[in-house]
Amino acid sequence: MNAKSLRIGNYILDVQDGKPYPVTIETLYEILSGMDYFVPIPLTEEWLLKFGFEKMGDKFSLKNKKAGVFRFVKISGNIIVGELEHGRNSISEFIKYVHQLQNLYFALTGEELNVSELI
Repeated sequence: MNAKSLRIGNYILDVQDGKPYPVTIETLYEILSGMDYFVPIPLTEEWLLKFGFEKMGDKFSLKNKKAGVFRFVKISGNIIVGELEHGRNSISEFIKYVHQLQNLYFALTGEELNVSELI
């Protein structure tokens, strides 16, 4: 895992106990030191629902006043295409991991994407 792609508060998976944890300064240090206790968490339907996305057919959406509407469509395996519609503008992004979604959401809104409860 590349520590440069992580922010404090991103969720990663502890391979020793199989549970997700938010990134701390200590976990960043461990990753930078070469310890491989943590791996990225694949973005799944369950995670989208935990983040507050609503399921409509095969799509998921989340409205945000600042950024517009995030829409996600699962295309195969754990690869999800994310679209953001804001006015007439839209972007598409392949998002494979939970921390990537958290970082994109923060970059576009300036707000953290909160999870209702850890899985």
